[in-house]
Amino acid sequence: MENKDKKKKNKDKNKENQDNNEIKFSPEELSNLIEELKEKYNIGDENIRIVKVERKKPNLKRVLISFLLSYFFDFILIISLNGYLAFAPYDFWRLLLFSIIFSTSEILIRELMMKYYPKLMFNSFGLILIPITILALIFAWWVTPGLVTDSTNDLILFFIIFFILRLVINFMLMRRNRDKMFRKIKGGK
Repeated sequence: MENKDKKKKNKDKNKENQDNNEIKFSPEELSNLIEELKEKYNIGDENIRIVKVERKKPNLKRVLISFLLSYFFDFILIISLNGYLAFAPYDFWRLLLFSIIFSTSEILIRELMMKYYPKLMFNSFGLILIPITILALIFAWWVTPGLVTDSTNDLILFFIIFFILRLVINFMLMRRNRDKMFRKIKGGK
């Protein structure tokens, strides 16, 4: 009789947690659930792994390094693409200002999206960042004083190449971070 009452209480708690879009189990409830699954599906202990993933708040040092790297890579890409494509007259300070405005606006919008609309970010697999990047580029071009283009075609080509190269660089960085995370999970370090 007590066992049925416990199960009913657990179900009620789980339903309340699901209503809050957050599922939390106590260690006892998790153990009971695992035992039920073992019996129901004939699963061995070697096939069960419990991994608790929490999004940690990054420390200030890591955030600063990430932002500085973002500014640095964006600036290097802008300067180098301007050297190859000559989409704008070479003016170091204007291109630096363009890079800073672009990076800052994109980082701010991205962080606001992650804070207030994380489900949208995860459900879109990050594809919502594509229009954000395009809008940040247009905004930075529009706001930077005295930055004019020599050729509209070169400017469009710059936007396309810049966007693709940034995607490749971000993908490589994310892959490196993902591999580090998997090594920690598998190795227990």
